[in-house]
Amino acid sequence: MKKICHLSSAHQGLDVRIFHKECVSLASFGYDTHLVIMANQMDIEFADTKNVKIHPLPSRSGRVTRMLFQTWTCYKIAKDL
Repeated sequence: MKKICHLSSAHQGLDVRIFHKECVSLASFGYDTHLVIMANQMDIEFADTKNVKIHPLPSRSGRVTRMLFQTWTCYKIAKDL
């Protein structure tokens, strides 16, 4: 089974375009789908019902902080997958 890992350091957990249109669609076609994104526990549980595994990023405030640290954290999580 092919593994798909979608990354976003700028969006929230159940973003319509990323989660619903891309990840849920890929999971419905049988891909092992992972999403690295800022998410809460409710988002993670809902994603499980759609066969998408969310790997939450820690929330950080400020655009510069997100661009510098969230991007690196996002990459590290994806690399481990």
